[in-house]
Amino acid sequence: MKKKRLALFLALCMILSWGALVACENNQPPPVIIEKHAPEGPGGTIRLAFWDAGQKECMRELVKDYQNNFNANKEAKIELELVEDDYWGFLDTCTVDTMPDVFCLDADRFPWFAAKGILLDCGGLYERSNFPDIMTDSLWSGGKLLGVPKDFDTIALAYNKTVFDEAGISPPADSWDWDKLVEVAQTLTRGEMWGFVADAQQDRCGYLNPIYQAGGFTVKEGADGEWLVGYSHEKTMEAIQWWVGLQRTCEVSPPQEDLAGTSALSYFKAGKAAMIYLSSRDIKECDEAMKRLGQEWDIAVMPKGPGGERATMMERISFAAYNQSENPELVKDLLKYLGTEQAAQVQSAAGVAAPAFSGTHTAWDNLFQNKLNVKAYVDMLGHGVSVSFGENTDQWQELEREAMQEIISQKTPDVLEVLTQLQGEVDALLRP
Repeated sequence: MKKKRLALFLALCMILSWGALVACENNQPPPVIIEKHAPEGPGGTIRLAFWDAGQKECMRELVKDYQNNFNANKEAKIELELVEDDYWGFLDTCTVDTMPDVFCLDADRFPWFAAKGILLDCGGLYERSNFPDIMTDSLWSGGKLLGVPKDFDTIALAYNKTVFDEAGISPPADSWDWDKLVEVAQTLTRGEMWGFVADAQQDRCGYLNPIYQAGGFTVKEGADGEWLVGYSHEKTMEAIQWWVGLQRTCEVSPPQEDLAGTSALSYFKAGKAAMIYLSSRDIKECDEAMKRLGQEWDIAVMPKGPGGERATMMERISFAAYNQSENPELVKDLLKYLGTEQAAQVQSAAGVAAPAFSGTHTAWDNLFQNKLNVKAYVDMLGHGVSVSFGENTDQWQELEREAMQEIISQKTPDVLEVLTQLQGEVDALLRP
C-alpha cells in the first residue's frame, strides 16, 4: 500500500461525497426499491426502510401483524422500502422530505446518526427490561433512548457432523481453543475436504474474530473520545499470523487464490469444508443446502483465543425513527408494536435472525426442528464485539481490506511490516 494510492483513494472519496451532497441538494437520493404493503386510505402513511433482502418476508409479516392485531387505525398505510445498494449512503443523503419515517439501524452506525440529532426519543414506548442490556445500552445518547431493539447477529463455529462422525471425532466442545481447532482441522483435511476455511477477505465471519479472541483490536474509541488504532498491537499481529497460517503453514484451509469469487459458506454448503465461522443470518440457507447434500451439521460456540477469550463479531439491529416525521403518532404506535413480545415472535418464526426480545427464540429454534444448537448464537452474545464507527470508518476499513489482501497475496508475508504501515495510514486518517 503506497501513499499515492491512499491519496488517490481519499481524493475519490471527496469526489463521491461531493456527488452525494449534490444529490441531496437536488432531492435525488440513491435508487430505492419500494415495496408497498397495507391498504390505501386516508389514515396516514409512513415509510419503513431496511437493507437486508433476506428479511423481506419478515418485514411483510411484521406489518401484516401490526395492521391486523395491534393498530387501531386500520386505514393507516405503511410502505416498506428495501434499499439493497448503499443503504447508508441513501440515509446520509436524505433530506427532510425524503427521510424514511422508520428505518433499521445497526449499533456500529448508531452514534453517527444520534449525533445528527434526527432520531426520535423512544423512551416509554417499550419496556427496556424485556431486552438484554447489551441490546439497549447501545441505544442511549444524550440521556435518551433512541431506538427499539430488533435482532442480533453473532458468529459461531459450524461443523459438518457427518464428516466428524465418519472420522470418529467428538463434536467441538466449550473447551476448544485455537490449538484444538487446528489439530482437528489437520485430521479432517484430506482429498477435496478442507478442515477449515480461513478467507483473508472476510472480516465479520473471518479475521476480525481471531483479532479480538487474541486480545487485539482494530480501531476503537478511547475513554477520552480519541480514536485508538491497534493494528500494530502485538495481539492483533499474533491473530493475523494465525489466520494466515491456517492457509500458509498449517495447510488446513484452501489457498486464497481458490477462494476468489467464492466464500467459506460456499465450501461448507458444497460439503468441502469440515468447519467454518458462520453468521446466524446464514443458518437457514446453510441448513437447506446440507439437507440437499444428505449430510448433518451443527453449531458450537467459538473457540477460545490464546488468553482464553471467546470473542465473536456482533451486529445489533434496532428500529429507529425520524423525529421530524409528518405522522409522529403513527410512527410511535408502530414502534410500540415493534417493541412487544408479539412482534419478536413474528421475527422468531421467520428464522432469519435471532430476535432481541428475551426468551423469544423458541420458534426460531423449532424452525430447525431442535436439531441444531442455535442457542450457541445466543450464548455468544455475551462475548460480542462491535466495530467502532466514525466519520472515516469506510476509508479505514478499505485500507484494512487492502492490507489483508497484500498479506495474503505474498507467499511469505511480512505481517509486521504491512500492519505497521496500516497503523500509520489509519492514524493519519483519524488524526490528520
